[in-house]
Amino acid sequence: MMSNTATALATSLQQIDKSDWPTYKFEDIAFNISERVEPQATNLDIYVGLEHLDSGDIHIRRKGTPADVKGTKLKVYKGDIIFGKRRAYQRKAAIADFDGICSAHAMVIRANSETIDPQFLPFFLHSDAFMNRAVEISEGSLSPTIKWKILKEQEFKLPPLHLQEIFSEVFRSTDEVIEKKKNLLVKYLQLKSSYIKNAVFDVDHYKMVHLSDVAKFMNGFAFKPTDWGDSGYPIIRIQNLTDPSKPFNRTNRVVPEKYNISKGDILASWSAVLDVFEWDSEPALLNQHIFKVNHDEKIILKPFFKYVLKASIEQMLKYAHGTTMKHVVKKDFLDHKIPLPTLEEQNEIIEILENIDQSVHAIRRNIDSSDKLISAFIKQIVI
Repeated sequence: MMSNTATALATSLQQIDKSDWPTYKFEDIAFNISERVEPQATNLDIYVGLEHLDSGDIHIRRKGTPADVKGTKLKVYKGDIIFGKRRAYQRKAAIADFDGICSAHAMVIRANSETIDPQFLPFFLHSDAFMNRAVEISEGSLSPTIKWKILKEQEFKLPPLHLQEIFSEVFRSTDEVIEKKKNLLVKYLQLKSSYIKNAVFDVDHYKMVHLSDVAKFMNGFAFKPTDWGDSGYPIIRIQNLTDPSKPFNRTNRVVPEKYNISKGDILASWSAVLDVFEWDSEPALLNQHIFKVNHDEKIILKPFFKYVLKASIEQMLKYAHGTTMKHVVKKDFLDHKIPLPTLEEQNEIIEILENIDQSVHAIRRNIDSSDKLISAFIKQIVI
């Protein structure tokens, strides 16, 4: 739900005349801090690379140490913003809450408080107006990068400072709510993981069976690029499972019926991304590196099976093969042991876990709604 303050702001933004808002070059909005540091010659103990930044997030949630890296890096002071100048389309810009060093593939940006409220700057950097411009001026094909000499000349229209301060307060308070919800989400996910471990897997009186005793795992068909086309059945690849917005490759090739996938089928990806999915779209064909999983409904209920299969895959990750692309061989799937409570006990476990899941989904919807609210405001403000 939108707060009264947010509702009032949304209404007033539509009525504000933005034609007389001042226009500034970026070099008048923010400073590029280019203080160089050698990781092996610093007393600082925090390093942040682009891999530590999350797309669209103004907070830094992971960190490394200077001992992790070599080569000259950039000094970061608390309150500065680390902006990913390489592959700007990834939309990485986050506030440093520490003194440390960061990747030279980033820019260290500091607000010019004469033109922009420091609390407004991180939200400005995540606006479509700024990020789209950053992508436009990036140079290079394989790893497009922004040069400061180009960025500093870019012009943007900003609200007057007194309005920025009002907007910043709304953004900050909304962001605080989002952070509290994210912390609550983590606690619910920890509760779920703990329950599955302690009340499902570590119960002595439950019978332990191999996954092969309760389900069959069939690998998908090895489609070739020459099989792809613009018509025919969609081919389910891992990217279609992890991101439903990804386009399908389609095929008119005739394959054995066992590779047909229908709504409600359980799928388990065993390479690159290891996870469990329930297909919820049109009839399709299964690509390799994904198992179609058929469980024995007489001895194991579908919701319970999905919970234990997902937990099992997380356990299998400990001995998964590969470094850059993890994968689990079929034998490890088949040999992995799971608990098999009675159907009545399974129903009791399902009820508890589904209640936790409902809370998790509600929190995620709330976070998503708040994120969209901030994005909508920024889009009206940064033009």
